Amino acid sequence: IRYRMVLALARAGATETAAREYEELGVRWQTDTDSRSLWGRILKDRAFVGPAGERKGSLAAAAAVYRGVHDDTGE
Repeated sequence: IRYRMVLALARAGATETAAREYEELGVRWQTDTDSRSLWGRILKDRAFVGPAGERKGSLAAAAAVYRGVHDDTGE
């Protein structure tokens, strides 16, 4: 349920609230693929609303999360 709450916030465009709730609700400590990948999505969303000059680095951080999940799980 916590994961779905944070995902709903991210889908609604409430990126910073989603990021805060990801931490506060403990989704960060879940080991399933979806919960771990959700952090990548939040970072990606932040990249597109943040300053254009920081976008490349922010997207690289998101990609690193996704790659880490893939490397660990194959998914």
